[in-house]
Amino acid sequence: MDINKKISKNQHMKSGSTIICSSKDECNQSQIASALKRACSYFIQSQNKTGDWEGEMWWCPLPTAQVVLTHKIIGHPIADEKKSSILHYFAKTQRPDGGWGFHDESHSYRYVTTLVYVAARLLGMSADDPMLRSAHRLDSQPGGVDSVPTHGKFWLAILGLYDWHFVNIGGPEVFLTPRWFFLSPTRFYCHTRSVYRGMVYLKGVRFQYDLGFVAQTIRNELYGSDSKAADSSQRHASRHTIALTDVFHMPARVLRILYDIQRWSEGVLPYIFGTKRVRQRALAHCLERIAYSGQRDRSFWPIVTAAPAMLLRG
Repeated sequence: MDINKKISKNQHMKSGSTIICSSKDECNQSQIASALKRACSYFIQSQNKTGDWEGEMWWCPLPTAQVVLTHKIIGHPIADEKKSSILHYFAKTQRPDGGWGFHDESHSYRYVTTLVYVAARLLGMSADDPMLRSAHRLDSQPGGVDSVPTHGKFWLAILGLYDWHFVNIGGPEVFLTPRWFFLSPTRFYCHTRSVYRGMVYLKGVRFQYDLGFVAQTIRNELYGSDSKAADSSQRHASRHTIALTDVFHMPARVLRILYDIQRWSEGVLPYIFGTKRVRQRALAHCLERIAYSGQRDRSFWPIVTAAPAMLLRG
């Protein structure tokens, strides 16, 4: 039977030279083999000489800001030309209210805005620049930095701009739990597990990069004054606060209670026999897996989040 007639009869779809069958029984083995051969040929021809494939994704300046922060933390300076390009990108993606969102059509998020602000300051932009003045007005709204979600507070804590004690991240011991335990991170999606592992490790060792004299300046800009920046009672009161612009669903009460218990236990466990050894074992396990992921997984998120931990490992 003529193939075109067969396609019409069985209501197949044809696009270019590729035939898509509505059921596996309607394509014979030769058609399947031919389609696979053409598909493989296409991917081989589009492969770069380095062995990878190039794609494009339009998102937001958050990953760019995190790359800037990572460069600062690991001591890898960004070239002046690239600094100008990054600041230009920040300016082009800034929303009318002065903040930054997750995509072109989104509203401004406190999380994205705060990290872009810090990244721009570390790139040398003055706080008096019109771009940062408008961003600062947004960050000064009710809740301020204390209403940045956990991931944002995590980055600020690494830079010494937030107190680790009030960042809602569990302890590394959770990575020692067996797989059958329903909360075991081994059940997480691979990238979620890799990111979370880096986060619990860095909080576990209380990693903090010294920004030098600029730290106090940026801290005052974020909080408004020295006294507000040092106000631990405000940090405690805002430990579960998330800006309305950033929240899709408030953390459940059970989760908030678990974080409070975990925070309380941090002051008690060091005095219980054997807990320090368990903590060291958990940290060593996390760092070992971070190193393994760094060698095996070249995707963006695990590497950026775990970069400071890799620096500690040397």
